[in-house]
Amino acid sequence: MRLLLIMLTVLVIATSCGDNVGGIFRLRNDSPMPSWLVLPAGVSPNDITITLTEYEATTTQWKVRFIIKEKKDGRVLREAIGYGYWHPDSEREKAPASTYPNWVIIDVNGAKDVYEQSEHNDLLRIVKKP
Repeated sequence: MRLLLIMLTVLVIATSCGDNVGGIFRLRNDSPMPSWLVLPAGVSPNDITITLTEYEATTTQWKVRFIIKEKKDGRVLREAIGYGYWHPDSEREKAPASTYPNWVIIDVNGAKDVYEQSEHNDLLRIVKKP
C-alpha cells in the first residue's frame, strides 16, 4: 500500500509539471500568413485555420504552439512551436494583455512575425510593425 501511495504521488507531481495553457487564439481569416508557413501544393490560405496556444510564461517569453488544420475535414497539416514576447509598443505601465490593441512578437525557427490583438476576443492578425 505504501508503494502504491508513493507511485501515485510521483505520478501526480510528474503530470503537474507540464505546460499550463495561458490562452488559445485563432488567426483571423483576413490576416497574412505567418512568414515561416509553407502550405502544401494545392492548399490555399482560405482552406486552412490556424490555432495558437500560448503557454504561461515563467520568464519574459513564453511558448506558443501553432496547429494548422484544413477547414473541410479538420485534418492537421502542420504543427510548429515558437516563442512569444511583448512587442516594445505593448510594454506599458498597465498589463499589456488588458489594453487594446496589443502586440506580441512570435519567433518560429528565426522567422519573426508581429501578432496584433485589437479587441477582447480570441482573434489575432499579423501586422507589419517595426
